[in-house]
Amino acid sequence: MTANRVPATPIEGTVDPTGAGDTFWVSYLVARSEGADPVEAARTASETTSRLLSAPHPTGSWRG
Repeated sequence: MTANRVPATPIEGTVDPTGAGDTFWVSYLVARSEGADPVEAARTASETTSRLLSAPHPTGSWRG
């Protein structure tokens, strides 16, 4: 097995990393289940996670 390095997709601005790990792994697993090879699945997951991190998030606590 050959190791591959998949660079992170660049993002701009301040980010809220909440949910980034979950988003990455779910995106990776979905891509793999749809037939993507591991490297392509990692690229897809990186792109999906960068969109999450670039999106505006609500502020404040859910506990009110």
